[in-house]
Amino acid sequence: MDAPDRVRPALKIKPEHEKLLTVIASLPSGYRLPCWMDPDRWFATDGPSKLSATRDCSLCPVRDECLAAATAADEKWGVWGGVVFPLQGDASHCL
Repeated sequence: MDAPDRVRPALKIKPEHEKLLTVIASLPSGYRLPCWMDPDRWFATDGPSKLSATRDCSLCPVRDECLAAATAADEKWGVWGGVVFPLQGDASHCL
């Protein structure tokens, strides 16, 4: 059997993400979060991908919970709840 080109590490759930996962689980069956469909955009290094991800977050039903979880978990990078991490300066206006 051939090895895959890229193997993703196992996802380690942080305790701060438990509430977010509960809210996601309450969504209608079959609902697809954009960040789950194309997660690479939420952890991209290029500006256009980050901008695209933040735009998709603006319509997400779990946006607030996502941002709160990322802030509580002290996430170091990625797009969370429509905000690009790492946060720079005073980010209290995002919460």
